[in-house]
Amino acid sequence: NIDNFYTSWQLLETLRLFKLYNRENIRENSKHYPKCAMIPKSDKLPRGSMKQAVREALKIVAASWVAGSIVNIVSNADMSSTASVTRRIGQQATTLPAPSCVVQYNQAMQRVDRLDQLW
Repeated sequence: NIDNFYTSWQLLETLRLFKLYNRENIRENSKHYPKCAMIPKSDKLPRGSMKQAVREALKIVAASWVAGSIVNIVSNADMSSTASVTRRIGQQATTLPAPSCVVQYNQAMQRVDRLDQLW
């Protein structure tokens, strides 16, 4: 996982050429992020709403997911499938659909955060 400040669509394309796989959180104002996969902040969609797009030639997935705030992810390591996540809203646990790349990104970031705590 790469910090979203350094993330770009071109970086994923280049990494793919070297057979390196990655998933990245990307800023919504990123120059080459596909707008067809982006959920604008002006849209007030319920939690669990998502949009995905796949660039078949490069096997890169772009996904936007609403989880309180909008999360934008690009990945050359995942497919465009969906998974379920459990989120606590108030005192109640709710199961929401999410793109699989978001689920994998969150699992990897938890490992990074734990490693940062050791330092």
